[in-house]
Amino acid sequence: MALGIARQIEIALGPQRGSPVAARTVAPAVYESYLKGRFELHKGGTRAELEEALRQFQAALNADATFAPAYAGLAATHSQLATVFFGEPPNEARPKVFAAAGKALQLDPQLVEAHVVLADTLAEDWRWSEAEAEYKRAIELSPSDADANAGFANWFNCQGRTQEALMWARRAQELDPLALHGTNNCEYSNW
Repeated sequence: MALGIARQIEIALGPQRGSPVAARTVAPAVYESYLKGRFELHKGGTRAELEEALRQFQAALNADATFAPAYAGLAATHSQLATVFFGEPPNEARPKVFAAAGKALQLDPQLVEAHVVLADTLAEDWRWSEAEAEYKRAIELSPSDADANAGFANWFNCQGRTQEALMWARRAQELDPLALHGTNNCEYSNW
């Protein structure tokens, strides 16, 4: 019966673009370190929390060097450390972001988080066309990813294309109304 339902769903949805990515088994300890890293990254209120995120992502990679999400986590953490609040010089942090995001995408070209952090960093580096391509790829892979939509909104804003920026910012906010990725603060409040 389950197989029949699966076939009906497949027929209703139609053929999917690209080849499906095979499910991958991850050791519980690797995934636990990764989740602890994500937790510390998203707390991210102090440098110590971000340094703990780095340690947790690195622990995951020490146990499984092929676990792409941990590389994306490293990239996101280095990106956060390079903000004015934490003071890691961008010329030191960006190569780390590019290396970690690049490794994540080498291992899993469909990892949306890696495309987003790469796009954000390319935009910060004023590499506009490369950033645009990465945002578009992230949104193509996952149209409902709020961070990709918010990042693309910022990209449009930097291009002076405020109407398009507003559209993408609103979409990001609709996708994740509780997120604090710039769509519900003064950055967009006058649109």
